[in-house]
Amino acid sequence: MPLRGELRAWRRPSLARVAVFSCLTLLIAATAAASDSRPRPKPSVDELKALLLNAAQTERARLRAADLLGALDDPRAEAALIEALSDTKEPVRFGAARAPGRTGQAAAVQPLLKLLGSPDEPRRVRGAAALSLGDIGDARAVTALVATRRDAAAEMRVAARQALLRLPPATVPLSRVDLLSEILTDREGPEPARAEAARMLGESRDPRSIPLLVGVLGTPGPPDRPVATFTDFVQARAEAKNSLPASAARALGELGAKEAVPALIQAARKPESEVRIAALEALARLRAPEAIPVAVDALVDREPRVRRWAAFLLSELEARDVLAQLRSVLADSDDGVRLHATRALVRMNDVAAVDQLVEALSREQVPHVRSALQDALAALAPVAPW
Repeated sequence: MPLRGELRAWRRPSLARVAVFSCLTLLIAATAAASDSRPRPKPSVDELKALLLNAAQTERARLRAADLLGALDDPRAEAALIEALSDTKEPVRFGAARAPGRTGQAAAVQPLLKLLGSPDEPRRVRGAAALSLGDIGDARAVTALVATRRDAAAEMRVAARQALLRLPPATVPLSRVDLLSEILTDREGPEPARAEAARMLGESRDPRSIPLLVGVLGTPGPPDRPVATFTDFVQARAEAKNSLPASAARALGELGAKEAVPALIQAARKPESEVRIAALEALARLRAPEAIPVAVDALVDREPRVRRWAAFLLSELEARDVLAQLRSVLADSDDGVRLHATRALVRMNDVAAVDQLVEALSREQVPHVRSALQDALAALAPVAPW
């Protein structure tokens, strides 16, 4: 073949050449990764101290130095962080204020208390000082933190209460439930902190928490919104799952709060899907027969995860009056719904569902659902020629 023809042929794509170029690309990338993975010398305490206290360095670099020093159990690191608490740059003071709590540096208590009590300091610096004081666990911080929980700024009130929760209980004049209740009911406080308080109240097993949690069930959760990527979906779902009303609903289920059933049934009809899911989950834990109507309605919800929990709840309640509705969702578009419906029919020994189960098996493509259908038929019609 003439040279020009050889060149034209080489330019045309072929599987062999694509494979060769792919291998070369992977080899180059692997070589680069291996060279980058060589251990690099860690900066010494003195180098980090010099970086932290050098006003000519960028604020980002100095903040990173504070973080690294905070992870070291070294008196020189502690001294550098205490010195940085009076730095002229607010980000540096913030980094230095949040670092001492990681290693329990008791010598930082007085400088942190000074920051906490300074009305001219930005809230994030004072808040970081409060949380570090809680982590250090020194009783000298109790009086100031108790006073700060009545601060005019909601962020400071929450930070002080969270810090008091971290101190040894014997040193704090308030119970954990009291502090968590204050965080939960502070309407001006950040919602993530209130949602975390709801979760912790559920773990407390204290019945005093029940009316407080019921009171926040009506709080609007994040609205359902379309997402473009899987990352967006995961982020949106985590935000919704950890919202205040969803956290309160799950906490009520963990508390075994039978008196909260009417409020949970109402929450199961809210527009936010994650709140509906959390309410159905709690109702399943409470095994509340009053929830059967709302669960039946939820079997046709637009959100597949709501439909799954509805089928699971009806199974837990052994709701034999709605077997026909459970049979109907054997054709649901979501494999999780089909799976829970199948298990529910077996649990309630619904021999009248055999024909629908055979039909469902004939069209099922998902292996674990097929297996569940086969097990169901083996249990409900062991001698049938299906």
